[in-house]
Amino acid sequence: MLTVFAALFAWVSAGAETPAFDVARYEVTLRIEPEQRLVQESATLTITARDAPLAKATFALNELLQLASVERDGADAPFERGERIAEGRAIIVALDPPLEPGKSCKLSFESGGQGLDPDAEGPDWMGILLVREDELRMSHQAQWYPIVPRDERARSKLAAPMTLALDLPAGWESLGPGELAGIDKQKGREVHRWSSTRPVQASILAGKFKAKTIKRGKLAVRVLSIPEHATGAKVWGEQALELLASLTELYGKLDLATYGIGEMRVRNRSKSYNYEADGFSVYDGVLFDGRAPDKRKIGHEVAHLWFGGAVDATGPGERFLTEGLAEFAAWTALEASSGEGAAIAAASEGLTRYFGSPGDEQALAETDFGSARYVQVAYAKGAFAARTLRAWIGATNFSAGVAAYLAHAKEQGGAATLADFVAALRAAGGTDVDAWADVDAWEEDWLRRSGAPRYSVQLTGERTGTLTQTGELYRNPVELELRFAGGKTQTLTLRPTQLVQPWETEVSGKVVSVVIDPRVLVLFERAR
Repeated sequence: MLTVFAALFAWVSAGAETPAFDVARYEVTLRIEPEQRLVQESATLTITARDAPLAKATFALNELLQLASVERDGADAPFERGERIAEGRAIIVALDPPLEPGKSCKLSFESGGQGLDPDAEGPDWMGILLVREDELRMSHQAQWYPIVPRDERARSKLAAPMTLALDLPAGWESLGPGELAGIDKQKGREVHRWSSTRPVQASILAGKFKAKTIKRGKLAVRVLSIPEHATGAKVWGEQALELLASLTELYGKLDLATYGIGEMRVRNRSKSYNYEADGFSVYDGVLFDGRAPDKRKIGHEVAHLWFGGAVDATGPGERFLTEGLAEFAAWTALEASSGEGAAIAAASEGLTRYFGSPGDEQALAETDFGSARYVQVAYAKGAFAARTLRAWIGATNFSAGVAAYLAHAKEQGGAATLADFVAALRAAGGTDVDAWADVDAWEEDWLRRSGAPRYSVQLTGERTGTLTQTGELYRNPVELELRFAGGKTQTLTLRPTQLVQPWETEVSGKVVSVVIDPRVLVLFERAR
């Protein structure tokens, strides 16, 4: 707790408290000179003061970009650089006279610098400002334009519509915010004009790629790859389009007609990764070498349009709300497109990931980058927490709760917390939800507690038995599949209230064996 307060104090002392203004629009011009790795940028923001006069406005910009000037409505505005904020550094702009509540002004930033081009031993991560002779890569984490942080680590940022004029060498292809509205060709150069009417945290991928657009009804996917990967990348694009359609049906339509996928060249193989960039996803180029697409991986990245894009979560549990829900959403997209068996297979892979590398862990609500077994907990356990809750309260109630959570976040400009998620699910209605909310059993058992349940089952008679939990009690429902001679089965659902839960049911024959959780709805270690 003291660490959190210290971080908040540093955040406030740097002038970067919760934003007291909104950003209505970004207009950005970015020129790249790959040979020298040079970046030149002009960014104009239209901001509006909220409830009180605004005397200063805090932004953050990548440390590699030197800020030359700031103007307010065409006149010089004083500014200073503040403390580090993740990949960037705070920019505090003084507004004199203060901007009155409800009034707007334009702030224009001029900056420039040199990007990075790490070798096979160098660092490469989502927040890199990468410029090399044949590739440009800048995600929103890189703070390549003046962002407005909503927390001390810039994990959450204000999103706004954007136009981007991306000035590139001739022959380059690109992915950017929203739609590619056009390309202006000049001598040796091309200006790619991107435009997003949807509030976006903008990212860029560009380079000497081959571009292909795949269409399905009103949806389209723009695919970038090096020429020798074009065939493999096209197949990944087709799968992305299918999963985008499924996720749109499940979680609601976004103001998005074109999605993108592209490849990046990660020279340091120990740093291989993939990420979603609020409108397109980027994959290590080796995945486009002709191997079969990983539908779960693609679904996870596309799902970040909702969980990580439309909802930009903050505070404790942010990793569950971003990565756990995106992984769960990928499983539901597989279920919708390929049947329940595909979701069971994906959940089974999650079991393997979680239990394949045992060790200490933090509770899901506390897990963050750097936590022990981060990937196993945030991704696998996070997805199972949601899958278990859906089985607990019913798919209809769960879907209504998630829809309410997404709607609430939209009203808040994308901001949401774990408390918002729990409240939305609690309010979804139904007796199961009421029973769950009375004791907050799911939140206590799956979000606030480390580890996972351990089950065993015993037959005590022809139609009786017990379900035994070792360790702490988990109150979520557990399915038992009773198997009879001749291959017939019968499903029994238990709602444990004690560590040794007796059960009795009518049966049509002699039970020869019992399978716990046959549909893989709960995270627990199966016998090997």
